Amino acid sequence: MSQIEARILQQDYVLTCPEGQEDMLLAAVQRVDADMERIRNTGKVRARERVGVLAAVNLAFESASLYTRVQELEQELELTLENGLAPVAPAADPLPAAPLEDALQEDALQQAQQAQEEAQALAAQLQELLALREHELQQAQALIERLETALEVDSKLL
Repeated sequence: MSQIEARILQQDYVLTCPEGQEDMLLAAVQRVDADMERIRNTGKVRARERVGVLAAVNLAFESASLYTRVQELEQELELTLENGLAPVAPAADPLPAAPLEDALQEDALQQAQQAQEEAQALAAQLQELLALREHELQQAQALIERLETALEVDSKLL
């Protein structure tokens, strides 16, 4: 485990994370700090605990939005694959086809290949969104736990 010094809302913290994930944690800290600064600077909420709760709710909402988008993409991908746009292999035709039939078959094959490429691109996008969602969920949960621990340890923050 690595230890990292971080500053969130003008308060210093020592945070731990698995080896190799320091940059990810620092990015999460920067995001939380920016969100908390923005919330506090609106002038409506000043207490550090309330600002932290609102920032956590905002992050959870964004995560839920990402999750919803991932589900939509999964459904779109499933429908695409169910509609016969799965990988297409050209069929062997023992009889020569007329030029018009050849052109139609070639066009149909190109459309099927294009649809397959689009489905693969959607699958790749879905995987990226799933990874991003998982990453943000982990960051949000880790930061919430760290903030709760810090608030329990340092009652001056309240």
